[in-house]
Amino acid sequence: MITTVSTKAKAKLSREAGASDAILYTSQDFEAEVKRLTGGKGVDVVYDSVGKDTFEGSLNCLRPRGLLALFGASSGPVPPFDLIQLSGKGSLFITRPTLWHYVATRAELEWRAGDVLGWAAMENSSCARSLCTAGRGRAGADRPRSAQDDRQDSAGTVKKQGIGNRE
Repeated sequence: MITTVSTKAKAKLSREAGASDAILYTSQDFEAEVKRLTGGKGVDVVYDSVGKDTFEGSLNCLRPRGLLALFGASSGPVPPFDLIQLSGKGSLFITRPTLWHYVATRAELEWRAGDVLGWAAMENSSCARSLCTAGRGRAGADRPRSAQDDRQDSAGTVKKQGIGNRE
């Protein structure tokens, strides 16, 4: 897993949580670094909580049919965007999820919380290690199973902006 972060301290936390590479997007061209790390192929999925400052680069890091999950806007909202660009960049997908749509009922909240807590309880799982914070539990070097699995259980991500597997 490749992550992009804004500080060296966050890069250290990211590596402790299992990232193979941590790119400081505030001082490095993260798009060029991702392309270099993936042999020019790009990644399956990008989880972007930064927004305005990283949106275009996040799209450019995706391989054809890749997914951008834009879930925050710490640098500000993404400006208006022409969706036709998604086809030109490789038939890309974008989603803008909001937590409340995934826990709309008490039953759904309990179901999703049970999944997260179940992952945390698994002693040797990569999800459990990524849910732990530095200094408070197990910080492992195992990588996530695959970008597809990340898309399905993204509650385990612990990064400012995460860029999926490069395999």
